[in-house]
Amino acid sequence: MFASAADRHPEQKILIGPVGHFGSISFELLATLRNALTIRPDRAQFCPLSKAGSPMSMSLSKITALDSASLRTDLPQFRVGDTIAVHYKIVEGDKLRVQVFKGVVLKRHRSGIRSTFTVRKVSFNVGVERIFMQHSPRIDKIEVVSRGVVRRGRLFYLRNLSGKAARVRDEKDR
Repeated sequence: MFASAADRHPEQKILIGPVGHFGSISFELLATLRNALTIRPDRAQFCPLSKAGSPMSMSLSKITALDSASLRTDLPQFRVGDTIAVHYKIVEGDKLRVQVFKGVVLKRHRSGIRSTFTVRKVSFNVGVERIFMQHSPRIDKIEVVSRGVVRRGRLFYLRNLSGKAARVRDEKDR
């Protein structure tokens, strides 16, 4: 039922079968890659995923090395519920200016170089939320205005509140 690719290319040991559920990749091809058969002996070999020296782990270490070079360490520590002022560089035409966005941190997404945080402020009775990349070179500096006391990791309930009800309790008031 299955034709072997070894007839055409003796160095390859991949079975070619009917197309499975994954589009153009057959289940037999997936099983072959999982079992880590040698595709080309004269080139790099596929290793089992559990071995530490596999090509996948080597490429991940290169990616983390590139990411760690771009991480910023000059930013202060802040948490969800803190009121912060983000000094953000904005290009207008040929001029560069710094705009301050002051508000409450609603959420943080921590994932290395792709870390983000969401800041919410109310401007002219309209709630404005902005997502910032934490390690972006466009962020000039971050000032922690006040520390908030919250018991949640996400403060999305503040979107439905207005006025004094939307305040976050300050650490100094404890």
